[in-house]
Amino acid sequence: MESSKRIVQTLLWGSCALLLSIGQGANAEPAKLRPYHLEFKADYKFIMPFKGKAERTLNQLEDGSWLLTNDVSSRLIKLKESSRFDWRDNHPQPREYNYSLKSLGSKKHRSNQFDYHSGEVYSSWKKETAEYELIDGLVDRLSVQTALRMDLMNDGKIGSYEIAGKRNPRTLQFEVVGEEVLETGLGAFNTVKIKRTRKPDSKRESYFWLAKDWDYLLVKVSHVEKGKSSVIEMSNGVLDGRAITGLSDTQVTES
Repeated sequence: MESSKRIVQTLLWGSCALLLSIGQGANAEPAKLRPYHLEFKADYKFIMPFKGKAERTLNQLEDGSWLLTNDVSSRLIKLKESSRFDWRDNHPQPREYNYSLKSLGSKKHRSNQFDYHSGEVYSSWKKETAEYELIDGLVDRLSVQTALRMDLMNDGKIGSYEIAGKRNPRTLQFEVVGEEVLETGLGAFNTVKIKRTRKPDSKRESYFWLAKDWDYLLVKVSHVEKGKSSVIEMSNGVLDGRAITGLSDTQVTES
């Protein structure tokens, strides 16, 4: 089941891959963070194929903070994940991160608490706890996707991101493969195709497609590991009250 858990985690990192130098320019007004709700269908191929679904939602709360949630479900896996963060200087400043996973009798839970007064991250998982320095720019495993997406929208800077782990921060890196008009069940989308960069000997390979015309939201994820694979594709979505739709023939750009 370790491979299936990693593939589920791939969805969590899906929209992390937003590193491309095609931003709006230094003099443009910063892009605004907007609420959305996305639904995905998933096809997994392990010993035998099976299907699943996922939902991802971003909403602003009454106190001005933002809540990002991610729910993944199939007949083998139930996952719930949430990140509550403030939006400061065009970057998420996380308050709290929670993760729970149920799979074939196994249960996992982990959390990160971010204390800006003490400058510490408090981490817990199973019966263990840890604390470490809250470095500048640190994000959690879910809010990183917002940081990456908005960086791309604002200035397109290419870079790496520090993620709060169990005992210390970890670095995620990505590379741009190119642009592609992606055909989906929801229609065609002008997308940026991204690959997550791993060690040369890694047996995992992950690609992500992000909708350029829809705030670089995630459209598709493809993950392969040791002969096992998954494809996750958006089936429905709403961005700031507007239904997400594919392109007409005249809107499709050259890739």
